[in-house]
Amino acid sequence: MGQQQGCRVTLLISATFGLALFGAQDRRPPEPETLGILYHLDLAAGTLAPLERQVARVRLGVSRWMLGVGGASAEISGERSPFRLTAGQKPEFVVRLAVGVDPNKFVLYLLQRKKGKRTIRYGASGLPEDAILCRVTKSGEFSYKITPDQELTPGEYCFSPHDTNDVFAFGLDAPQRRLPR
Repeated sequence: MGQQQGCRVTLLISATFGLALFGAQDRRPPEPETLGILYHLDLAAGTLAPLERQVARVRLGVSRWMLGVGGASAEISGERSPFRLTAGQKPEFVVRLAVGVDPNKFVLYLLQRKKGKRTIRYGASGLPEDAILCRVTKSGEFSYKITPDQELTPGEYCFSPHDTNDVFAFGLDAPQRRLPR
């Protein structure tokens, strides 16, 4: 191989490596365009998908003697979210917020399924019973990434800001078992 041909190969390899390195450094997570909507972040694919959105209906618990005693709940329709993920993966979520809005207002809940509905249960203290701790980090210029602190098991979940009845729901399915060949 001549010196000129070797120089072309070296130049081609350098250009390819440089483009790959530049592309890897420029891979920032995408940012949502809409304020206040939660998205699932698929970092490998570089995509955002909006979670199911509903408005929860609050129901007060009733005891024999008093209204509001006996536990309240927030209900959303349907036993299963149409937005599905697979358990065993570490799901990440992204929300874009206006300046000054606290991203920690989004709380993740494990939902209970009953009679065609999904519910958030509140205890006698008035606090939700099935809240799951999450880590919130800045992600991009205007958005925040929300990641559950623990591995989530199969079931129905939702995020809800503590100051509204908005609900952003998703479901986790068990991984498919592969049959031995």
